[in-house]
Amino acid sequence: MLLGEKPHAEVPTTYGELKLSEVEQFLADFAVISPVGFHLTCGATDYELREAGVAFRMIRCSKSCIMLWHSDKLTMESCVAICRPEEVDHLITDLKADRVFSLPRGEVHFARPHDTDVR
Repeated sequence: MLLGEKPHAEVPTTYGELKLSEVEQFLADFAVISPVGFHLTCGATDYELREAGVAFRMIRCSKSCIMLWHSDKLTMESCVAICRPEEVDHLITDLKADRVFSLPRGEVHFARPHDTDVR
């Protein structure tokens, strides 16, 4: 199922009021979000207003928020806020991320890269 009404010209997504109202109909266990950046004080951010709006609504309609970030995105911030750091339940990042990094109430998980070497 593809939610939304208007295809976005620059980002592979759809947007519009219809998409936002469709998102609100779901009662999800998890919202899995991969924003542009995450800053310790600003939280999760994106550069595209409509995309950030969908992520914001999905987090509000979910029991738990999971953020996926490459370590390069940590401590970065963009221009549109998605959520505050205390709203993130789980942050999954790679082993290059600073092991001291923590969330106010959530857990940080350090994932190993997938081994694609088949022997």
